[in-house]
Amino acid sequence: MATHSGAAAANAHTVYPNFTDDALVYTRETKIGRGLFARVDLPAGKMLGALSAGVTTALDIKSDGSVDYPPCTVGQCIDLIIRDNKLVTILKPADVYYDGVDMINHNCEPNCTITETLVVVTLREIRADEELTCDYLKTGITKLREGIHCQCRPGCQTIL
Repeated sequence: MATHSGAAAANAHTVYPNFTDDALVYTRETKIGRGLFARVDLPAGKMLGALSAGVTTALDIKSDGSVDYPPCTVGQCIDLIIRDNKLVTILKPADVYYDGVDMINHNCEPNCTITETLVVVTLREIRADEELTCDYLKTGITKLREGIHCQCRPGCQTIL
């Protein structure tokens, strides 16, 4: 595994190191922002990298089931567990440049999964230049839906 530096954006943002095998994947723009793509053909079961770290915190779950995230500070979050009416989550700052496997997008028909140890692994064979996706709900990195409409295909009714 190589440490992906995100060097292209290092001058504009803080860069969090993540552990992505850059020989296998790259990021580029998609219709919904940046996404993760296969650089080469990948077999099923291939480990691509691990999601980067952040600050673990417990947020109160309100009576309507929502959570108030800290204002204007969260760039990404990875939900871990719900316990005692709190969402334990990893918060990643908004002023950080994310790259590598951190850029994996949601899809209701994913070709990758995220393990309990936050490692991204392919579910099936993937062709070079195919976008790599995971199901945020099935992998458990989204435990509370935030009202974001899935854009994996026209007419998708999934709310993230």
